[in-house]
Amino acid sequence: MSKINNILTPFFQSVWQKKGLISTLLLPFAYLYEWAGKQRAKQPCVPLKCPVIVVGNIYVGGTGKTPVTIQLINDLKALGFHPGVVSRGYGATEIKNEPHLSGHTPLSPENFGDEPCLLAQYAPIAVHPNRVLAAQKLLAVYPEIDVIISDDGLQHRRLARDIEIIVQDSRGIGNGRVLPAGPLRESADRLNTVDFVLQNFSPLEDPDTIKKQYPNVPYGFNLKPVHFRHLVTQTTQPLEAFQGKTGLCVLAGIGNPQRFFNTLTQHGITAQTYLRFPDHYAFSTTDFDKITQDIILLTAKDAIKCPADPRIWVLEVQAQWIPGDFIEALLRQLNHKRSNHESNI
Repeated sequence: MSKINNILTPFFQSVWQKKGLISTLLLPFAYLYEWAGKQRAKQPCVPLKCPVIVVGNIYVGGTGKTPVTIQLINDLKALGFHPGVVSRGYGATEIKNEPHLSGHTPLSPENFGDEPCLLAQYAPIAVHPNRVLAAQKLLAVYPEIDVIISDDGLQHRRLARDIEIIVQDSRGIGNGRVLPAGPLRESADRLNTVDFVLQNFSPLEDPDTIKKQYPNVPYGFNLKPVHFRHLVTQTTQPLEAFQGKTGLCVLAGIGNPQRFFNTLTQHGITAQTYLRFPDHYAFSTTDFDKITQDIILLTAKDAIKCPADPRIWVLEVQAQWIPGDFIEALLRQLNHKRSNHESNI
């Protein structure tokens, strides 16, 4: 499967960057996909008693949503809020009728999905394909929650939202077409209707340089590598400890593996072997038995699903806002929305 993915992922990423023959042949399906999305958007939405912040993207695959959500949770907690998270639980196989709640359901990728398992380390979370049901259950069990973050919830319109955030990266909008003719989950016009667009910049780009080069991009972030964490012992090592090492394997089962590979290369870390797996891939011991290298480097999202192999080191990253006043701008909107909710109680 990983070999097929290694071929198909670069192929479609290439197709989606231009309006070529293959993309054009797929346009009828794209029109149907877009029409179906617009029909879903017409469904009545259900409001909650507290504000809802949606973090999502329109470009399919990884743009940096999960680190952004984690940093958002941490910043809100530092400001005195009590955030909770709802997610569809993509990749979970055991969700039936009732939402799964952290603290009440055993935390595992099978019960929650990989990204929710990671987010559950920072805030209470409920997962279910019906986000309204998940949010209502979350508020019933954790009444102290005063703001809900809907993870990857931009296209799930039934849950009313107060603030929408789109996370973008250097791929922009590709050829500007929706799936499958292009990489977009919905029209690029959506970028003009949300409250915030956060641009994911390279971690090596200087904030002052970014402001000069992108004067029309009001807010952004970069993912700063912090250190490597040993999966088994939980000890940490600086990135420099892996520079120049031989016998390295780097693997990724995320939406945009190349960004992870590039981050390591930019910090002087090169591997003997690079392995791509599909996003949300369920790793097994067999996958690691095939790896002959002494050191395996991977992401925190992938680490959630990995066996306790003593060769594994996990790259921890932190989202840094550029410029730093994004949270202040978000807080102004959030306080306004919260007062509206309180007046409607």
